[in-house]
Parts: sequence; structure tokens; C-alpha cells
Amino acid sequence: MAPLPAIPSLLHSISSLSQQVGLRLNLSKCVLLHGPGITSIPPGLQSLQLRDWSDNGTKVLGTPIGSQRYTLQLLTEKFDECKFLADRILQLPHLQMAWRLLTHCSGFCKVNFLLRVVPYLWGQAFAESVAGYTRLCIQKLIGSIMSTQNWTVASLPISMGGMGVQDPMWIHPSAYVSASLNYAYNVSNNSVDANLPPDFFDALQDLVDGLTPSSSPATSWLMSRSCSEVLPEQLKQKWWSNLQYVFQFQGLLSSVSLRDKVQLQCQKSSLTGAWLNVVPNAHLGLTIPCSEFKCLLRWRMGISLLPVQGAGSPCVDCGKPLDIYGDHFVCCRYCGFWSRHSIALAAGLGVQLELSIPSKKRPADLLIRGLEEEPLALDVSIIHPAPPSSRPTFDAVSLRETHKFQKYSDSCTVLGWLFRPFCLSTFGEFGPCASDIITRLALLLTTSPQSFPIVRQRITQSISVALMKVVGFQLVCGLHSYLCEAGDDTVLE
Repeated sequence: MAPLPAIPSLLHSISSLSQQVGLRLNLSKCVLLHGPGITSIPPGLQSLQLRDWSDNGTKVLGTPIGSQRYTLQLLTEKFDECKFLADRILQLPHLQMAWRLLTHCSGFCKVNFLLRVVPYLWGQAFAESVAGYTRLCIQKLIGSIMSTQNWTVASLPISMGGMGVQDPMWIHPSAYVSASLNYAYNVSNNSVDANLPPDFFDALQDLVDGLTPSSSPATSWLMSRSCSEVLPEQLKQKWWSNLQYVFQFQGLLSSVSLRDKVQLQCQKSSLTGAWLNVVPNAHLGLTIPCSEFKCLLRWRMGISLLPVQGAGSPCVDCGKPLDIYGDHFVCCRYCGFWSRHSIALAAGLGVQLELSIPSKKRPADLLIRGLEEEPLALDVSIIHPAPPSSRPTFDAVSLRETHKFQKYSDSCTVLGWLFRPFCLSTFGEFGPCASDIITRLALLLTTSPQSFPIVRQRITQSISVALMKVVGFQLVCGLHSYLCEAGDDTVLE
């Protein structure tokens, strides 16, 4: 794109560059796209085809250029493409694969690109439509209506306790602001303001509404209607998006119950969402059955598993009162409670393991040789930070590690072993010692420095998937028992 008088010199520069690499520019195959008011081709451009796009518009490198009518038509077509793809994804028989495709491969990169290049006010309806249909598809996958709180959790990054679902309505302002600043900053070395699009401050206003006032210069820019001292990092969409996510997360913490606060903080911990990032692979043990995966999605978003009238109903197995979120199911001693820790650990630690001493007297669960100079005794523990019978605890995993150290460390030292607790939580959290052991194990198994991150990720994902698979099994078993007792013939697919 260039002013008409500049096109001859621009083509000459392109032709010269082409000749340097052995190519020749064929002007007879070039098309000069123009808006209204141009009736003839300037001298030197007679070999170009002339095409008026003032009525219909055109696309250049995927960017719509032309009238509002043309742009909105293109956005409608793009929404129909996303909708068609999402509908096909929902037909997949494997829920875990459908989730992975819906959240990572459903054309959202193209949606984000359009939100950056289409005039802000023109793109708002498009962003709203895509966001609404994405939310509808997720509700179909999990078999439940999502509240505003649930959708907010879903749209947070996995690293911030969310599900990693992209919400176009939320990211639209940051996408457009960053793209506009990029253009204005790179076009002019003197004045960013002179090259900002007319609707830039409309986008900035919406962005400011979703940010903590002191976290960025956006508020002062809006008040002065001038973008002074733009820093390089402020040209990146991710910089603005991260500020938005922090604002979202803090807003959630201030409005939810203590139980939900504990869950959000636990899910925000490192490695917690590894099971959501895996590519399902049965050979590697990275698949989760559909019924368990559906319960786990609702579990992570804080969506109730039981109807409201189910709260307080006695557990079929132990008689204790149930809660609607499934907290009792993962604490009940008759619902896979005792076997889950060995299942979770055996899936991820691909080294020689041996039981130390008779089961009822041993100070640890597993003994690993070769990881340290001394044999490493691991005591595995999986704790639920929000048990229905006591107050939810923010640092439950760390406290459990401390308790294990005090209880077993001396006994292992006498036996010549190095003791370490391997503590996990039902929300997917890894304790500090568990994370350190995974790192050491990856170093032991790696063949080169380049392969270390891959090996560590593989071990983490294996343990995370195995852990959440067992948690999902507990949730499904408990829910099935409740439904049977209540006379509900609902089938858990």
C-alpha cells in the first residue's frame, strides 16, 4: 500500500531486489487496486491491470481493505468458518481430543489477526459472536451451563489457574491497541499520535476498563489523548493481555468463596495444568476417559457436579454429607482414596523402583537408586486442599511436605536413605519437593542439554495425567453412586 505517486519508485525497488536473487518482476500480472477517484493509470504503470475495489473491497495478506460493508461481510464469512469447524470438532468421539482442538486449533489465530487489523468498532460484533459461540461449544462439551465466574476461569491462561480458552471479547482491546501502537511507532520516529487510527482511543477506553489503574500508562494516555513515551514491551499484545489477566484473576479472588479462592491459588501453581496441555496419546498413557475428563473440566472451572438439592445427601459408601462440587468424593476413603497415590506416581517415574520394607512399617513408599548418591526414599501423598469437613487451606501441599519430613526423615536417615516427600493435590498442584525430584529425574534420564526440557515435560505430563485421571475416576464413581441412589438414570458419557 502506498500513495499513487510513490508506486513507480516502489515497483522499481522491488524489481531491483528481485533481480539480485535471479527473479524478474512481471508487471503484466500485477494488479493496481484503487479506491474511488482514479480513472487512469499514471505514466510508467500502463502495463498494470487497474481494478476498482471501492465498492467491494479486497484482501491484502488476509487483511480486508475497503468499505465497512465489505469488511463486515468478510467477518461474517470468517465467523461461519469458525462455527463450521467448531461444530465438526464437537462431533469427535474423544472428548479430550475435542477439547484440545477447540481450545488450540479452532481458527482462533485468524480471529486474533482480524481483531488486530480491522477497525475497532467494526470488529466488536464479530468478537462478540465468536466469544458467544465458543462459550456455547464448551457448555456442550461439559454438559453444563457456565456462569460468568465459570467463563472467567475458563478464559484465564492455564498458568493462572484457568483453562486457556481465548475470549475474543476480552482480548479485542489489547489486540487492537498493540497493533495500532506497533504501526504508529514503526511508521514515524517523531510522533506516534499522528499515525494512530481514529478509533484507537475507543479501544484504549475498553482496555483501561479491564486494567488496574496503576499497572500501565493507558489511563494517562486516555486522559491526555496522547501516547507519550511508548516502551518497546508496550508494543506487544502479550504485555497488555497479561495485565488484563492479572486484573481478571484479582477480581475473581475478591468475589468468590474461600473454597474457590483456595482452588484458584492452587491451580495457579507451576505444573498444575500440565494435564490440559497434553496431546492425547494412548501409547504414552496420556489419555483420559471421556466421563472422567468431562468431570475434570467442570472440577477445574468450579462448576457443581451435583444439583443443589444433592447438597447434604449422605454418601452411599460412608454416610457423610455430600457437597455439590465433589470435594467429598476425593476425600472419601471408600472411593479409590488409598490406591491413587501409587497409580499417579508409577505412571511418571520411569526408573527402577523398589519397595523398601513391609508396607505397614515402611517410612516411605518408594526407593529410587541412582538419583542421588544415597538411595532416595519417596513418600507419596495426595491431599485435597478444600475438604468439606474442615477449613480450606491455601498451602496444604507445603504443610503436608513439612509434616512428612518431621515424621519420616529421621527413620530414613538411620537406614542410610535420603528422604523426600512427593506431595500432590487433587487440584493438580505439585509440591516444591515433587517439582525438584522431577527436575533431578529429568537430568538423570536426559541424553543432552537440549533434550532436558522435553524429558522434564514428558515426566510432568505423565504424572499430571495419571493424577487427574484418578481424581476424575473418584469424581465419576461418587457421582454415579449418587445418581443411582437418587433414582436418576442419567448416563455419564
